[in-house]
Amino acid sequence: MTKLSHGGTRMGAGRKPVTPTVPVTIRLTPEQRDELKRRGVARWLRPLLENTH
Repeated sequence: MTKLSHGGTRMGAGRKPVTPTVPVTIRLTPEQRDELKRRGVARWLRPLLENTH
């Protein structure tokens, strides 16, 4: 068998660091929770919060 020349540690490889996040708890009705899931919570909420500065 021949030894493969790829794999192993490489500069710049791996998951990039992200801004730390914290969990937040809110109370919703089941219908509101379903709507939030349908919209994609983070995809919908983060831009809304970022545009309010």
